[in-house]
Amino acid sequence: MLNQTVRSAQAPPDSVAGRRRRLGLWQVLGLLVVLADLVLVAHVVGAGMSKADDIVSPVSYLGATFDQTGCGTGPLGVGQGIVVSCAAWSAVTDFDHTAKVVSLYAGGAAGFDEFRGRLPQSLSWRETLPQVTGALGQPRQIMTAYGPPVLVYMYSGPSYGSLELQFDNFDRLIRINAALWH
Repeated sequence: MLNQTVRSAQAPPDSVAGRRRRLGLWQVLGLLVVLADLVLVAHVVGAGMSKADDIVSPVSYLGATFDQTGCGTGPLGVGQGIVVSCAAWSAVTDFDHTAKVVSLYAGGAAGFDEFRGRLPQSLSWRETLPQVTGALGQPRQIMTAYGPPVLVYMYSGPSYGSLELQFDNFDRLIRINAALWH
């Protein structure tokens, strides 16, 4: 009699209470799946946003082997190598596609679009010559053979060994050449 009482106290699987228990489990599993999807979507969107904000800097290609698809390529005019020309940057590579120099451009400079990613040393295209030297200090070399000054800075920590900063006639930064060597 005790066994019958215990059995009758438990709802049979077909009963409403049994279905509620099963639905509750499926609802919890469904909620977990939805939450996992939201986390995945947030991660993908977040990664996309950070890439859009950071636009992978071509400077990171220095010393790496890459085949830049979608950009024009051609033989280097002087010396040996390949020139890769994209809308807002260019690179000089060896024949094995190892980037040796990467150039970033301000809008309209040398016919290129403005590179909108992060610039080396937190520079900005709107900065003037005095602002750059105030932020980075005096350059190792200043070249003026071709008109407006080009400041040369040497580095040992970043992925580049040197930066050449070219200015226009109004002392505004218009081009950055990042090179592997000092």
